[in-house]
Amino acid sequence: MFIKKVLANIIEKLMSLINLVVSFRDKDTKKVKHRNIANLSELPPKSKNIKMRLCGLIMLRI
Repeated sequence: MFIKKVLANIIEKLMSLINLVVSFRDKDTKKVKHRNIANLSELPPKSKNIKMRLCGLIMLRI
């Protein structure tokens, strides 16, 4: 699993989409494909800290 950030041009607006994605190999075509697990760009503003941690922008202290 990994975080995928995509810039999309939606209705003449440049938007940043953040998705939690898993990669897998298709058995028939033997190509690597991606499956979106969760859309993190729609998280409420209070969870911005969680989104930044998932994207690796904040380092956790252990």
